[in-house]
Amino acid sequence: MKHAHRRIVPAARCDAGFGSLLRGWRAKRRMTQTDLAVAAHVSTRHISYLENGLAQTTVEMLLRCADALEIPPRDRNTLLVAAGFMPLYRETGLDAPEMKQVRETLAWFLENQEPFPAAVTDRYEMIQMTNQACERTFDLFFDQQALWGDGPRNANDILLSPLGMRPHVQNWEAAARWMLLQCHRQTQTHPRDPVSERVFERILGMPGVGELWTGPEPGSAVAPFFDCSLRKFGASLDGRIAFMTFGMPHDSQVEELRIMLIYPRNEGARRLLHWLHRTRGLLALSNFR
Repeated sequence: MKHAHRRIVPAARCDAGFGSLLRGWRAKRRMTQTDLAVAAHVSTRHISYLENGLAQTTVEMLLRCADALEIPPRDRNTLLVAAGFMPLYRETGLDAPEMKQVRETLAWFLENQEPFPAAVTDRYEMIQMTNQACERTFDLFFDQQALWGDGPRNANDILLSPLGMRPHVQNWEAAARWMLLQCHRQTQTHPRDPVSERVFERILGMPGVGELWTGPEPGSAVAPFFDCSLRKFGASLDGRIAFMTFGMPHDSQVEELRIMLIYPRNEGARRLLHWLHRTRGLLALSNFR
């Protein structure tokens, strides 16, 4: 991972806190002190000293350890502050003036996905941007006002809430388990983030969801896509939902954005999405042939 180049201003040292965080990340990655030492090109003794607060880190050493542990930018800022340095990675909101080019690029990307649905979500699965195909598909399968009202829209609700697409999902349990694994991975990626924990607890509390959660299988990886089959009024939409990241490693907010893409898996689904595009969703689904 490339590092943003900014002047680092030392603050009050608190390397004991940094050491505890470093130890926690190493344990999370299931690495020994020797593993980390080899990956960071430093001695095992030095890693031990850092973790126990017996040695002060430098920014360079901290970033070498962070690279070896694959620590996300936002959590690197936490490490930097704990070690007595100013944050290195920006956290710029998508609506900030300086993010205009990013917003325009994302809007262009979403527009060019038509007639297939696409959306941009943040680390908590809050929907930030959508294309018209996405809105038409939402409106076709559930009442957005009933699900979200005038509040924020969370992508987890679309398949997990009884008010969303859930009644029309033929493979709902498989899709729900995939989403649970994704949400759980988020809590593990950011282990000190209370918001991620609350998001996960909220979806576990949805009817019929918590009982599906048996925990991740050791060593199992979560695929970056899953298949979803929707049925309503005799029409079918079999789609593959895939995710891409819009990486900007010098800005934690943008680095955490995800682009959700929905592609048809058969000709019937393709025809439905093209039909919605032609009619702009103004006709009832019962008129679709």
